[in-house]
Amino acid sequence: MKVAIPTFGSRIAPTFQHCDSMLLARIVGQEAVSGETVHTAGMTEDERIRTLENNRISILVCGGVDCGLMEELRLLGIEIINNVAGETDDVLAHLIRGDLRRGHGITYHPGTLAPPLGPHGKGVGQDLPVLHDRLEEDRRPIDCIHCPDKACLNGGECGYYPTVPLPRLLAVHHHQTLDVTADIAAEPERILCRISELVYFCLGMKYERIGLAFCTDLFSEAETVARLLGRFVHVSSVCCKVGGELEGREEPLEGLPDPACNPIAMARILNEAKTDLNVILGLCMGCDVVFSQLSQAPVTTLFVKDRLLANNPIGAVHSHYVLKHILNET
Repeated sequence: MKVAIPTFGSRIAPTFQHCDSMLLARIVGQEAVSGETVHTAGMTEDERIRTLENNRISILVCGGVDCGLMEELRLLGIEIINNVAGETDDVLAHLIRGDLRRGHGITYHPGTLAPPLGPHGKGVGQDLPVLHDRLEEDRRPIDCIHCPDKACLNGGECGYYPTVPLPRLLAVHHHQTLDVTADIAAEPERILCRISELVYFCLGMKYERIGLAFCTDLFSEAETVARLLGRFVHVSSVCCKVGGELEGREEPLEGLPDPACNPIAMARILNEAKTDLNVILGLCMGCDVVFSQLSQAPVTTLFVKDRLLANNPIGAVHSHYVLKHILNET
């Protein structure tokens, strides 16, 4: 089979549509027998599709891909394994072994869930047990909000997904994370604010290096957070304008100030700092997505930016006026 992997440096690119290069590899048996890099900077979407067609690609492994384009590629017989992050060589090795699935490097890591699922719920290079075939055929689309019985809230079994013992699902590291989370959530009185919980979480996980990815609109708030965290851990902070311009672009993004936000450089810098945890402070919608995809360390959001509601986005849910305005706008 022939595989295409959009790349950014040595890692999987965040999106197929905007990658500057693609690795095209031919896999025979348990090894990649050939590979070449195609430069895609400046290509239109149609040109990228033709590149896949002309090279007879059967599987596209990528970070993100537009839903409409995904359907178009599938009509061409190209299977897609998306939401993938990590080093290209490592991802290719997992694909060859047959345990690459959606969410690899983001929500899924080999060994934490078994068996792996491929682009359509089928195993990559292997047959799946009957259980997963049955789930793909019979399971209703999940919708927890409109669930009629909400049995899980009372310890009952979920009607959408069968109960699976946690030891089968979670690696040791994830158990540790949830143990620390449970300790914080079990405080008898609500005396911990979100920043305090972040401090306790870092101490419980024995983190030593924390990265702060912050928006310049919230510079003073980020300075305060850095000062607080600095009493317990080493803090590396990067602002959204770091680098001066968006990497990989020759001209400013239309409609945005120059320099534009640079989540790619932010992630690269904190990766080089080898942080244990990266904390988002007010990054713009979209920039936080790119940063999270490229970050090698796990990412959490301390607070978000909301220009209308004084950085309190949940306020929209509690305001009939704002909800009406949103509905009228859309």
